[in-house]
Amino acid sequence: MQLSIQTEKLPSRSKKSVTGIKMGWEAIFDALTLPVSLHDRHMTVIRANKAFAELTGLSVSDIAGSKCYNLFHKGIPPANCPYQKTLEQNTSFSAEIRFGERYFNVTSSPVFDDNGEMCAYLHIMNDITEQRHAEETTREEAKITAALLDVAVAVSSLSSIDEVMKRVSSVCRMVFGSTSCMTYLFDKDTESFLPIAASGLSPAALPFFSSFRINREDMLLIKGLVRDKKIFTIDNAEESPWINMEYARPLGIVSLTAAPVVSMGEVVGLLFVTYDEPRKFNDRDVSILHGISQQISIAVSNSRMYQTITDKSMVLSHKIETIQAMNDIDRGILSSLERDVILETAVSMIGRVISCDMAGVGLVDHEKEEFIYMAGFGNPFPKNTVISFTDTTATEVLITGRPQYHDNLKSASNLPPVEKELMEAGLMSHIRVPLILKESVIGILGIGSKRPSAFTPDDLSTLNWLREQITVALEKSRLVEELRKSNRVIEETFDATVLSLSKLAEFRDQETGYHLERMSHYSELLAEECRNRNILPIDGQFIKEIAKASILHDIGKVGIRDMILLKPGKLTLEEFEEMKRHSTIGGEILETAEKKVGLRSFLTMAKEIAYFHHERYDGSGYPKRLKGEDIPLAARIAALADFYDALTSRRVYRNGTSTHEEVKEMILEGEGKHFDPKVVAAFLKRE
Repeated sequence: MQLSIQTEKLPSRSKKSVTGIKMGWEAIFDALTLPVSLHDRHMTVIRANKAFAELTGLSVSDIAGSKCYNLFHKGIPPANCPYQKTLEQNTSFSAEIRFGERYFNVTSSPVFDDNGEMCAYLHIMNDITEQRHAEETTREEAKITAALLDVAVAVSSLSSIDEVMKRVSSVCRMVFGSTSCMTYLFDKDTESFLPIAASGLSPAALPFFSSFRINREDMLLIKGLVRDKKIFTIDNAEESPWINMEYARPLGIVSLTAAPVVSMGEVVGLLFVTYDEPRKFNDRDVSILHGISQQISIAVSNSRMYQTITDKSMVLSHKIETIQAMNDIDRGILSSLERDVILETAVSMIGRVISCDMAGVGLVDHEKEEFIYMAGFGNPFPKNTVISFTDTTATEVLITGRPQYHDNLKSASNLPPVEKELMEAGLMSHIRVPLILKESVIGILGIGSKRPSAFTPDDLSTLNWLREQITVALEKSRLVEELRKSNRVIEETFDATVLSLSKLAEFRDQETGYHLERMSHYSELLAEECRNRNILPIDGQFIKEIAKASILHDIGKVGIRDMILLKPGKLTLEEFEEMKRHSTIGGEILETAEKKVGLRSFLTMAKEIAYFHHERYDGSGYPKRLKGEDIPLAARIAALADFYDALTSRRVYRNGTSTHEEVKEMILEGEGKHFDPKVVAAFLKRE
């Protein structure tokens, strides 16, 4: 830009023309609405227009010769002044400069002389105050929007209301530029607002905030917030009747705005934004605080809903676990018929349905006036400890038939020995319930805790349920034991009857001695060997039955005449044919008995043995000439047992006896002919 024109060499007419141009340029310079000034290389103002003069409050003549930085920057050139760069690089530069409350975009352009040297620079100042304020407002609104969004995110992502309140306190202080921000939540138990979170309080004020509960009637401000459910502002606490200085002064509150947090139509919290100096609040402040309080209301509602759902889920889970545990206890108790197992199982599983440190069960001996400790955990008594009725308060349960509850053993006086020992072991509270069977207390079930007043009515209800299950199981066990005893008597009587019946024939032939007992024993041994070595498909029931059934193998001899049965010599063919009839007679006798019973019993096997123990494996035996496995298995086993005993014991029709080795050789000769080879194999393994 070139403004210096040398006119001394021009003709007079040209000089007038140039002078006119200069005057016109100066008129234009002065008429510009933007502040414009011309400076030399040393930042001295050469010329300024009227707009520039108005900006500085000086006249144009007063400005000329002044340093520009004295006019705007109190004698110190700003660090971002574009003049420096213009001077260094001979080109135009712009920078933002603040003057008072106004902002300008200043452009510095160089002015060159005829030699191309920069001789001055031109400052043009563009007022951007409104633009700057608009930008600041936009940034501030964006900041507030981000803060409100931060609160919304906290509300949606944080399940803990305490964490939400901490975030809100921090955000509010940033949004409002306040000294501090405090939040409170209403507590139904104390009927007061409890401090939750604070931001910006001094270390000295924090203890006061944390310990101060605000009651609804404490001050007019709280009454108004609860009653009107709207935002209140206090410009100067010292001059306001709405707030107590006993509260405001320790927290450094001079002015504040307070918002109620409303959920389901009730004020559930308070939000205070406070300053340590007087302050006027505007509609914008109230609007922003209202939005934040609504976000907190959502957070409180969500938190309470979450807590309600969590509580219900926990209750439901506990109920499900309790039901499952009760089912397991039921199965555990009822799966056994043994008294001791029932009691051990019940007591060991009680901790699954009731939280306790001790459990125990004792049975009552009414005659000896004693309790016998049967099972438990957590108490100082070993199993089978005998406790006299006079040594414990449990006797009260025995007398009354009702539960007993001690909430704190330490507060009781004159404790008997058992309760003293429990207390010394650390137990403080306990419940005892009676085990009642047929209107008589047969035992006591108890639980204990190391905490005082540890149990609830629900615990007592559960304990009563458990004692009922135990008594049902014990009654079942008693009935089964009585049935077992009865069955043993019946079985022993039956066995004696069978043996007596079978000896009817034996008593007619005294020389057979203990043949029936040996026959039973040998048959049982052979059957066991067949099972143990998987020689034949035999189970425990088969072995038990053959031991009894084989005794009756010769029951049919009761139908044979003495002259034949007791004949000392060899039988004739006719006599032998009559003797052979004893197998058919015995089979028919037992078949009749079997039909009378109506069910399959050992009589079925006894019938088969009586009928077929004289059959031979090759089919040459009697009475049916059965062959191989057509002969019942029990009869095949009894045949070998009878043969062995007959030859190793004294008989009326034969002098002397054979040795084991001699009989063994006979059995081996009869393998596959007289005897089943598999039964022979079992005999050889067992001999």
